[in-house]
Amino acid sequence: MQGNYDDAVRNFNGALSLDPNDEVSLREDEVSLRGRGWSYFRKGDYAKAIKDFTEALKYIKPDNRFALKDALEGRSNAYYRKGYYDGAILDLNKLLELDPRHEVYLFGRGWSYFRRGNFEEALKDFNSFFENSKQNNKSLMQDAFEGKAFSYLGLGDSETAINLIKKSKEVLDYDISHLLSLIYYVMGDKEKAWQYRGGRGMIGVNIRDYTRGEIIGVEVVDTFSGDSAEKAGILKGDVIIKLNDMDIKGTVEFSKKIAVLIPGTTAKIKLLREGFVKDLTVKIESAELSMESDLHIAPIIAKRRAISKSERITIVVANLTASAFTHDEITPITANLRDALVKTGHFRVVSEEYMKATFSKKNFQKSEQCEKTGCLVEMGKLLGVEKVVGGTIGKSGNMVNISLRLVNVATGELEWEFQEKIKGKLNDLSPIINSFAKNLVSKYAITIK
Repeated sequence: MQGNYDDAVRNFNGALSLDPNDEVSLREDEVSLRGRGWSYFRKGDYAKAIKDFTEALKYIKPDNRFALKDALEGRSNAYYRKGYYDGAILDLNKLLELDPRHEVYLFGRGWSYFRRGNFEEALKDFNSFFENSKQNNKSLMQDAFEGKAFSYLGLGDSETAINLIKKSKEVLDYDISHLLSLIYYVMGDKEKAWQYRGGRGMIGVNIRDYTRGEIIGVEVVDTFSGDSAEKAGILKGDVIIKLNDMDIKGTVEFSKKIAVLIPGTTAKIKLLREGFVKDLTVKIESAELSMESDLHIAPIIAKRRAISKSERITIVVANLTASAFTHDEITPITANLRDALVKTGHFRVVSEEYMKATFSKKNFQKSEQCEKTGCLVEMGKLLGVEKVVGGTIGKSGNMVNISLRLVNVATGELEWEFQEKIKGKLNDLSPIINSFAKNLVSKYAITIK
C-alpha cells in the first residue's frame, strides 16, 4: 500500500506545472495538488499534505464547493493528525459554514476542541452531532459517545461520564472496560481503574492477532522505546506464542494475561523469529504512564496538573544533524520532535519561526549544525530558554540510529542522553521520538494533584 501512495505522489509530481499565467493549467494543478496532498496524508506525511492542501486552496475558486470542501477536509485531517488542533478547528469552521449540519464536521471539531482542552465547546459539538446524525455508522457513533462522555469528565462530571459510557454499551454493545478504567483513573480511584483494566501490568508492545496454519499467537507491530519489551530483546515482527508456558490465542487474551501480572516481577515469553523458537524473560512494568498518555484522558490530566506557564519548562529543539541524509530529509524529523514535545502539554517549545527571527537578528550562524554542548548552550542563552535538545541521526547499513541530548543552559551540563537505533527508514523513527517525549515527561513533569 505504501508503494501505491509513493507511485501516486510521483504521478502527481509529473502532472504539476504551476504556471501562474495559464488558467487551464492552474485548474489542473489544484486537482493534482489535492490528489498529492491526500497521497501524502495516507502515507502519514502530514506536513507535506498540509503544504499541498494549502497551495491548492490558493487556486480554488469560491464557487467550486467540491474542491473547496475536499481541500479543507484534507488539511483539517492532517492538522488533527499532527496535533495542530487550532488549525483543524479553523478549517472545520469553514467547512461548517458550507454545510452547517454535517455530522462528520461536527464530530471532527468536537474532538479537536477536546484535544485542545476546551471541553465546553467539545460537548456542544458532540450534542449537535447526535442531533444531526443519521446513526448508521456504528464506529462514528461509538467515538461520539466517548467524546461526549470524556468532555463531561473534563468538566468535572464523572457520574454523567460513566452513565454515558454504560449507555453506549447498551446501544452499540462493545467492551467498555478500558474506558471505565480511564475514567476511574482520572477520578483518582486507581483501585477501580486497575480492576476494570484487569490489572497494572504492561510490557510496552503494540500487537495484532496472528494465525498461520497451526501457529496461533500475537505479532509484535512495534515496541515502545525504553520499555521492558524492547529491553528484553523483543523485536518488531516477532510472534509471541506462549506467556509463562500458557498458549496465546489472540491480542485480547494476551493483554489480559499481561495486565494481571504484578509490576516488578518477570514473565517468560516464548516467541517465533524467522521460524525459530526463542525464549526470553521480560520485566513487568506499571501501566500508569501508558494510561496518562491515552488521548481520552491526556487533555484532562494536562488541565488538572498544577502546571502554570511559569512552572512549565521552556525548551528549544535545535535542528538535528546528519551526514548520511539531506537537510530536506532531516527537517521533518526535527519538526516531529518539536510536535511530540508540544503534544505532551508539559513544555513550552520555542517555534522554528521565532528561532530563525532571533538568530537572524543576533547574527547567530550555527543553527543548522549545532550539536555540541557548547553550541547548544550558546543557542539556549540567545533564546532565553532553560533547556536545549540537540542530536544527530546516522546510518549504518540498513540501521538508522538517533542520538538526542538534553543540555541545561544555566549550568552547561549534559543532563540526559538518549540513544536508539532501528532497522528501517527515517519515517520509522516516530515511535522513538514519541518515546523520548514520554520519557522527558516522566523525568521533568509535575505529577497530578
